[in-house]
Amino acid sequence: MRWWCSRVVLSDALNDCNAPQTQYRTVFVFPLTLERPTFTRKCQIAHLRCSCLLKLCGEYSLPNFRRNPHGFTIVEIMLSVTIAGILALSFMGAIVGLKSRDNIDRATTQIMNDVLMIRSRAISTGQSHRIRFQNSTSWLIERFDAAITPNAWVVASEVRYLPRQTSLMAGSFENAASNLEASSRGVYVFQNSGNGSPYVSIEATGETKTKSLHISVGGAVEVVIN
Repeated sequence: MRWWCSRVVLSDALNDCNAPQTQYRTVFVFPLTLERPTFTRKCQIAHLRCSCLLKLCGEYSLPNFRRNPHGFTIVEIMLSVTIAGILALSFMGAIVGLKSRDNIDRATTQIMNDVLMIRSRAISTGQSHRIRFQNSTSWLIERFDAAITPNAWVVASEVRYLPRQTSLMAGSFENAASNLEASSRGVYVFQNSGNGSPYVSIEATGETKTKSLHISVGGAVEVVIN
């Protein structure tokens, strides 16, 4: 026969509640019984133990912080709006910078594709082709037709445009103009003292990075980041 004892010491429970042991020396002792408790008696004992533990732990729980019933103060609102504005400006600046760099990449790719295209067309048609810049943001492709006089250069494409806020750098337009030709032999020819080092340099508004397109007479095309 097992003897059932309902004696409980709550010193360990006090440790669980983070209460200093030096301040609590009270020991709760429940009646000692030698009879086998019924189920109802077990429930009563368990309820009593839980009540004591909850009472002890509740006295030393963290304070209940409540929201200010009057809402936010004007200082809190102004501080939140200021922080939100700073974050929005930083985010917009990053987006604008990425857009400018993307425009430079697109512009460089457009011109490089046309430089390669006039060479392939010149070889396939047996007619010289050239790129003629109208200004620092637009250009078109022309082909040489010997059957037409006196102006033997005929427009062979629609006008191309650089992306917005993108243009040729100072000096590039004068160097490019209509000075780059591709002959039927597949080589590039520079007219009017033009040169391919670099052929054009491209810039964008608000962006410090630029790109240059270098072209050799033999047909090599290289993109250089400045």
